Amino acid sequence: ASIVSIITESLYDKPIVIFREYIQNAVDAMAKAPQDSQVLSAHFWFQDNNLYFLDNGTGIASSAFETTMTSIARSDKVKKENIGYKGIGRLSGLPYCSSLTFINIDDYANNVYQEYRIDGDKYNNTRSRTDFNQMSFNELMKEIGTFAEAPDFSRIKGIIGERSKLFDDRNTGFLVILEGISPVLQTTIE
Repeated sequence: ASIVSIITESLYDKPIVIFREYIQNAVDAMAKAPQDSQVLSAHFWFQDNNLYFLDNGTGIASSAFETTMTSIARSDKVKKENIGYKGIGRLSGLPYCSSLTFINIDDYANNVYQEYRIDGDKYNNTRSRTDFNQMSFNELMKEIGTFAEAPDFSRIKGIIGERSKLFDDRNTGFLVILEGISPVLQTTIE
């Protein structure tokens, strides 16, 4: 568990890096998509104290999503073929929000999504416990994370809103939500 503290406090100690990490993940997902006439795009926006990153790339294979989200340094990316490849960048937003949510869009048209949510407030409380440094990464994720195979479709479609046009030609993608962002991240955005 202490590796999460090291990652978020040392590697990702400036809030501007989350833009690099989440955009980089989107670019890598779009690079894996079939290169045909379909339009690939990534968007990010700030609204109601939440920060959103959305792309219509390949997403994560549904069979690997939960394992990927609950593992550290797990990535199918290749160093020389992808921008990111370490499998740790998704945690970069954790210190800057009260909740970090990843939504894998497996089939937009048929409302097939998967969600993994990390409770940032719970993470901060867990960090102050005396047994924190003895916890494994998996134990930590069981305490602070929740997986949902079928999250609230209407909520997701509402968040995507006018950006649903990204899925006119593409049916897969990924959405990252940083809810209740910190004042330092808000200052960075401004």
